[in-house]
Amino acid sequence: MGFDYEQFGDRVRALRKERDITQAELASVLNVESHYISRIERGLSGCSIEIIIVLSKVLGVSIDYLVVGKEYSSVKEELERVINQLEKIRMDIV
Repeated sequence: MGFDYEQFGDRVRALRKERDITQAELASVLNVESHYISRIERGLSGCSIEIIIVLSKVLGVSIDYLVVGKEYSSVKEELERVINQLEKIRMDIV
């Protein structure tokens, strides 16, 4: 299972549009050319971790979400919630 450039690009595009940021504006913040943003969004180019870090800040999401489409901190919170529920059930049985 490798990195999915198209899904990454789709997330970047969707988040950029949700925040009403143009490709040119995003390119300016990242200090790259607009065509580079276009290539990322179309899944034709990857980018460095440095750019991913800035993208996550500019777009207001975690690096986890940009890269894999999930917020792992929320997965951890969900697991903790389920564990707590199971503990309550166990206590009711005992």
